[in-house]
Amino acid sequence: MARVIAIVPLRMDSRRLPSKHLRPLAGRPLIETLVARLGQARRLDGIVLATTERACDDGLAEAAAGLGLPCHRGAVDDVLGRCLAAARAEAADLVVKANGDSPLLSAEVIDSALDQIVLQDADCVTGKNGYTGLPVGLGAEVLTAEALARLDREVTAAEHRESITGAIFQEDSGFAWAPAITPLEWRAPALDLCVDTNEDLARLEAILALLPPRPAADWPVPEILAAARAADPDALVEALAAGRAREAYA
Repeated sequence: MARVIAIVPLRMDSRRLPSKHLRPLAGRPLIETLVARLGQARRLDGIVLATTERACDDGLAEAAAGLGLPCHRGAVDDVLGRCLAAARAEAADLVVKANGDSPLLSAEVIDSALDQIVLQDADCVTGKNGYTGLPVGLGAEVLTAEALARLDREVTAAEHRESITGAIFQEDSGFAWAPAITPLEWRAPALDLCVDTNEDLARLEAILALLPPRPAADWPVPEILAAARAADPDALVEALAAGRAREAYA
């Protein structure tokens, strides 16, 4: 049976929100919420963090150790190479690319994509917003280890080595790919669940405050969508100004 590994590429020096992966979200570091949600994917055999060799990213290696996860460290300017090395170290056959700034990634979408990539004999199944209509930050991507290795051999453009999968979607790339098949009611292309700024972090706090008081791993997609749609933009603006976004929805 294929070995499935989720790889989370991340680093501490984000330009817009440094150290965002370790910032608190609903009382726990953001990365912990993401790892908890990834752990619900039924076919996942492991999770590995992929960061850089720099001292500034030591905190991420420590966080991985605290979560009982392996951490692969590589070159700062080669995310693709870093993730391939992590996949090889973990003997992965299939790779779930789980962006570290997306704490609400859906295990349901991952499971669907894993089934789909096998049934369609595809190189990649993507949950990206632009191809599926899912909210930004809800759908991960699944690709074969062979496709990841081929990308590493063929891709030289810096932007595609940064995005990892971007070259797959270029015209005449030669890769077989498909959008993840998900329920029509999950489509909400205007919603953004990623964390890139302080405002994003506050928005996620507001959404989480509307979710049922259960562990983050147990929030299904319909509940997340309902909370995201229910958040009052005007109240959120006021809460951001006052530094109390979560209280605005308590």
